[in-house]
Amino acid sequence: PAPWRYSSRVEGCGESVNRGDMREMLKVLLQEPAGDETDQWTIPQLNQLLNRALLWVQMKVVRINPGAFLSIDTQAIVSGTNIYAFPVGAVAIRKIIRTRDGKRLMRQPEGYMDVTYGPSVGTGLSTGVVSGRDPLDWCPFGRYARVGPVPNEALLNGLSFQYIPSLTMAVDANVPAITEGLHDAIVNKAWCLGIRPNADISQKAAALKSLEDSLADFDNLAAVPADGAIQIMPDYDSINGL
Repeated sequence: PAPWRYSSRVEGCGESVNRGDMREMLKVLLQEPAGDETDQWTIPQLNQLLNRALLWVQMKVVRINPGAFLSIDTQAIVSGTNIYAFPVGAVAIRKIIRTRDGKRLMRQPEGYMDVTYGPSVGTGLSTGVVSGRDPLDWCPFGRYARVGPVPNEALLNGLSFQYIPSLTMAVDANVPAITEGLHDAIVNKAWCLGIRPNADISQKAAALKSLEDSLADFDNLAAVPADGAIQIMPDYDSINGL
């Protein structure tokens, strides 16, 4: 296995580690006591640092390989309803598909929706709807998708959302669902996040250098290969029995 790139690593760790292992490594770097004992950081706070760092690394991957973490969620189309919630934890919506015929709803700006379909009223209907026309447009509306025209029929699992979920580690046994070569970057980024503002400048420099080193091969680890093969991110939820 590739070694951890920071000098203060816990010896003997392989490429793939879970949240509990990562937290112990992070505690070494932040000079916290091992195990359940804490000093400046509580266990929940350290877990939060790791999840914030995981999301940061995930977004760097997405900028190079937008399809790396795509997931799908379906929702029922409700007659007379034009507002549908985004999937829980979604950080980006790639497309919305009508499952009945596979047609993609076209993303539009809010202003276009207002002009074309009119403002929403209390019943969830819009003015100016062409009778019988299927919903073919959508626009972001906070944490919701506003579709237009308003659907005039119900359809179970009628809308398919292709989206990027926010990766997280809920329990210590969870391994981040990201390529193992970037697991050390998660710990190093959490180290950078956890350094106090009044910390010695040399400590800040060491953390930044370790993060830089752990991302040295980032382009090769995150990019879509030249032959077009798609790197599938590991499904650790299944491995962990979740």
